[in-house]
Amino acid sequence: MSSNYFGKALAGAAAVLASVGLAFSISGFSIATADGAIGSSATVATVPQCVWQINGASETIALDHSEYVADGHTKYVGQDFGLSGSGANTVKVFVGPAAASAVSTDADNCAWYGVTNSAGSGARVTYALPSSPAFTSAASTDNTDNSLGFALNGTTTTGSNIAQLAVALTKSGCTNAAASALINGWTGDATANLKTGSLSLTAAELLNSTTSTSSSCTWTTKLTTYVPGGKTPAHDADTYTFTGPTVTTTLLAEGVVG
Repeated sequence: MSSNYFGKALAGAAAVLASVGLAFSISGFSIATADGAIGSSATVATVPQCVWQINGASETIALDHSEYVADGHTKYVGQDFGLSGSGANTVKVFVGPAAASAVSTDADNCAWYGVTNSAGSGARVTYALPSSPAFTSAASTDNTDNSLGFALNGTTTTGSNIAQLAVALTKSGCTNAAASALINGWTGDATANLKTGSLSLTAAELLNSTTSTSSSCTWTTKLTTYVPGGKTPAHDADTYTFTGPTVTTTLLAEGVVG
């Protein structure tokens, strides 16, 4: 066999091997070819952002002597004259959407949109008097007559009462979550005597750690004071109207944490 023939034979064998290899390569590519795809979709509704709200805190509370009629007087005679009155409004502080007017029992009525949907802050409601609080008087015939006016300065009256404005709150429905059996985490004063040197009280407070999307607290307000004895009206036999200091109600919803 000549060397030329042997070389041609090897070349032919190499061509066959190459063809076999090419056949395997094409076969492998064909198996990996995709003929479809899987997608995904969903629809998710969102709820409004949760905010703390308060309503019912603005009103004028009328005081009268009816609680103290046992003293035998219906008019001021120069002795301590008790005055008291309860507000008609129910104050409501609650969590909900900005458009809500009352608390909801639905846990999904709003969201805090945190990692765990927990509130960044709880809430604190305070009552406060201005500095140097006082009741001013005006006679029906002379609206500049302040002869029966008196300061809420904490002094002792002739009848051994204190010159102050006593505040009493009757609370109801205070809960961390309207639709749960959680222990009530609300704190705050039920009563307080406001006067110079003690001008504010905490009506209600809930820390962020116990605040939910339906936390709420409600209460009514009663005020009591005394026109001190020992005063002489500049217009005797006249009727006097008293105007008390403004009690400012404030809702703080930042930094109440714990």
